[in-house]
Formats: sequence, structure tokens, C-alpha cells
Amino acid sequence: MKILKIKLVNFQSYKNEEFQMNDVMVILRENGAGKSAFLKALNFALCGEGCDDGEIMQGEKEMSVSILFENGLTVERKRKRGDRTIVHRMGYEKTKKSTKDAVNAEIAKMCNTGMSSIKVIASSRELFEMKPDVLADFIMKHIPNRMTVEDIISYIPDITDRMESEIRTLFPAGIEFGHAQIQNAFNIFDGRRKDLAREVKLNRAKISGYDFSIPVRASGEIREELASVLKEMGAYEEKIRAVRDFQARKTNRENILKKLKSLQEQYNAIHAVKPDSARKEYLDKRESELMQQADSCKKSIWELQSACNNLNRTVAALKEGLCPQVKGIKCTHDWTPVITQFESNVSQMNGNIASFQTSCDAAEKELLSVREEKAAYEANFRAYSDKCSKYQAFRALKESLMPLPEEPRMPEGNLEEKKVALDGELNGAITRENLLAVKNALPEQEEQLNVLEALTSAFSKKGSVMENNTKVYLGFFEQQMNESAIKLGYVISMEMENGLHVRIGRNGRTPVDVDVCSAGEKAVAIFLLLDLLNSFTGIRLLFFDEVEMLDNKVWEALLKLVEEKKGSYDHIVITGVNHDDTMEAVDRILK
Repeated sequence: MKILKIKLVNFQSYKNEEFQMNDVMVILRENGAGKSAFLKALNFALCGEGCDDGEIMQGEKEMSVSILFENGLTVERKRKRGDRTIVHRMGYEKTKKSTKDAVNAEIAKMCNTGMSSIKVIASSRELFEMKPDVLADFIMKHIPNRMTVEDIISYIPDITDRMESEIRTLFPAGIEFGHAQIQNAFNIFDGRRKDLAREVKLNRAKISGYDFSIPVRASGEIREELASVLKEMGAYEEKIRAVRDFQARKTNRENILKKLKSLQEQYNAIHAVKPDSARKEYLDKRESELMQQADSCKKSIWELQSACNNLNRTVAALKEGLCPQVKGIKCTHDWTPVITQFESNVSQMNGNIASFQTSCDAAEKELLSVREEKAAYEANFRAYSDKCSKYQAFRALKESLMPLPEEPRMPEGNLEEKKVALDGELNGAITRENLLAVKNALPEQEEQLNVLEALTSAFSKKGSVMENNTKVYLGFFEQQMNESAIKLGYVISMEMENGLHVRIGRNGRTPVDVDVCSAGEKAVAIFLLLDLLNSFTGIRLLFFDEVEMLDNKVWEALLKLVEEKKGSYDHIVITGVNHDDTMEAVDRILK
């Protein structure tokens, strides 16, 4: 991960400064002059955290740090005073606002490692703030894969064939494994162990209290007998259906006979003769004639009465001497002959009216008689039609009346009870067979559970696989770190006991834990651990602070070591308090 430039704006004592990032940078200044601030700015730019208002230059509202990588990517992190939110930007030609996760993912991609490793490399203090167990986990997660399946098998004492088979299933031959694969194997074995333990517990509970000594017939034998009973029940049901069918047909026949009797009684109660259609036609014709005759008489009577009324009015006017031609004028003419003639005419017309009235009364009397006969005809016609309908219904119902077959006999015995008893016996037999299968399988399950428990224990953090693997790697770590430590006049030892403990001491002296060693020894230990981590992760960055803690001899040896190792790094940044002899050694040793 090659960095070309870094720009600091309002970051502690840096107002607006841009630095070219060389392969090796040694920053030696007075206390408070910004040497540690430079490393902190690098850490902030790479990881996007670890800064608060204290990093913002006094009197300014915000600060920012941006870095330009060799591939053209620019990453900028910005923070305002009083606002815990950090603004993250990145881009190749022009930066755009992004998220912390997106920017960190891009940086981790360039480093080909995780952000957790970058955070530790970019801040050496974080490494020694880790507790021993956290440090152990961190180191072990980054070690290279060097274990083979044969190594893993050799790490487990008293390993059985079944345990070995399980291991070889997870770890193919010819492939090297590391911490992540061991942890994954632990998770798999532990998950299977828990599942199988629950199953074993459940199976033990299933057979607990069950008396296997009670004799029980085999389920196959019971099924055969049950099939025979079911076959018999089929014939039994057929007979039952025949009895029920006979009862239904018998009931239906009785209902039909009742309906036939009722229809016959209704038929006999109807008194009607076959209607005479010719008589009906005569009555219709005679009714029409009589109606016409009566209407004609009434019309003639009305006309004669109107004429009589007119003549009577005329006779009355003439008798008063009024002129018949001019209304209201007296006339002296003698109208006696005319009056006599008119009165004779009126008398004759009244005789005619009486004659027409006699004819009309006779016609209406006969018409009433005809209509009464017609009403009687209609009543007889309806009764006769109803009688015929009843007769047809009687015939149709009688034709549907079927003879009854011989009544079947009800079958004897109760097969249902036998079937229920066999069902119960079969369920008991099946339960026994299932529980017997569980009982027979339990020893195998318990043995497999023992295997998984042993494997879970072996692959746990404190198990034999991790313990032996750690010992192998610790030896490798010590060897690799001591190659550099000896050049600095020190010796390093590592021990895994409730976490990883790093110890350092001068050549020829017993190493002591870094928590209780001198500041200079601790600084050397930090440098060596950071160098080790870089070899694992491939980040190729080494940031080292507080070199003033080293004496001149160690300082010069460290510079020679940096000159020797600089080809393995993209950047080595060393900071500390400036002294004349310190800077003189830098100019003399670093090329």
C-alpha cells in the first residue's frame, strides 16, 4: 500500500501542510512539535477513528487529513469541533462523500487484509493495550496456514480411529490449515455435539420406564389378523347395507299404499259426469241470441219513449195556443185535429212499448236460466277434470309400486370391538418396536457423542490442537523475532498462559514481561512485534514512535535493521524527540 502524499489541515500544530511519503521517514522534533501528531494523523486517515476535538488546532472549527495512494485514490477524513461525526470522502480524480465502511473496505482491499490488522499496525499503542487473551486471539488469527491434517492428528493424545476419521473428513490431505480452520472445526464439532447430546437425552427419556420384558406380538402378525377382520367387516357392512336398503324400500312401499288409498277416497268423493260439449255450444249460442234480443227490445223501448215524450211536449204547447214553428209566439190556428192525431199516436206507441217490454222480460228470464245452466256445466267440468287427474295420479303411483324382496337377516357378532382391540394392540407393538430401535441405537449414539465431546475439547481455545499448534507457532515467532532482536542486543520469548505473554531482556539475561520492563525494552518489543505482524499481514507499513527511549547503541542498531528491512516495506515512519547524536546516526546509517 504505497502512499504518495499526506496533507494535514488544522491537525494539532499542522495548519496546512503536505508531506511526500518516502520509503523511510524519520521525524525527530522537540516535545510538542507534532512528531506523534503525524503518526496519529496517518492512523486517522487510514482507519477513520481515534481523534476528538483535541486534534483540532486551537481557534479552528474543523480539521482534515487526506492521503493520496499510488493507484490514484485519494481518501479524506474530516471532523468538526463539537461534532463526533466524521465525514469520509474518497475518489480518484475528485473525492466524493462516502461512508466509513466503504472507505475502509477500499483501503483493506489495497492492503489485502482486514481493517482490524490495519488499525493495530497504524497504532502501535493499541497492540500493547490488548489484554493477553485478546493479543493471543489477534496474533493467532493472522498467522499463516502451516498445519497439515497429520499435524492435527499428532496433537491429540489417545486419538481413536473414529476421531481420526472425523478429522480427515474436515481436513483433506495435502492442504495446510491455520487458526480460522481450527476454529471452524470447533464450531462444527461443537454444533454436532450439542445436537447429538439433545438427541441422546431425548432418546434416554423415551425408553426410561418402558418395560421391554412384557411379551408383545410382532406388528406384522397383528396387521395380518387386522386385515382379516377388516375383510370380514367388509362383508358385514354389505349385509348391513342390504338390511337398511330393505327397510327403506319397505317404508317407501307403505307410503305409496297410503297415498293410493287417499287418492281413491278423493276420487270416489267427486260426483261428476262427462261434460256434453254440444249442449255447451247450444248454451253459448242461445246466450248470445237472448242477449241480442234483450238489447234490441231495450233499444226500441228507448226510441219509442223518446218519441212519446216529444209528442207529449208538442201536444201540451198546442193546447196552450203556442205556435209550433216559432217558439214563445201565440197562435190563433185551431190545432185540435193535430192534437187528436198526436194523442192517438202516443197511445199507439205506449202499446208498442208494453209489447217490447214483455218481449225483453221474457228474453232476460230465459237468459238467466241459460247462464245458470252454463255455471252448472262449468262446475261439473272442473270436478270431472279433477277426478280424471286423480285417476291418472293413482294409475302412475300404482305402476311405481314394486314388490318387496325377501327380507334379509341381520348379521350376528360385533367385529368393530375386535377391530378396536387390534388397533390398540398394533399401536403398542409399533411403539415397542420404535423404542427398541432407539434402545439398540443408543450405544452407538453415545459412543459418537463421546467422540464429538473429545473433538470439541481438543479443538477448543485451550484444547490440545490449539495448544500444540500455538507452541509450534510460538517457537516460529520467537525464532523470527529473535533474528532481529539479537541484532539489537535483546532476546524475545513468548508464552501462552491465559493469553499471550511477550517477554524481553538483554542478551544473557532472563526476559521479563513487557508490562514490567523498561521503556526502552518495551519500545524494542513493540518494534519487533510490529515487524512480525507485517510479515503475517503483508500490509508493508511500520509506524514506530518514542525512539528517544532507546540508548544510542540500540538506536544505531535499530537504524541498521531498518536499512536492512526497508525493501520489505512500502513505508517505515519513525518518530521521536530530537537529539544531536540521534540525528547524526540517522544521517550516517540511513542511505
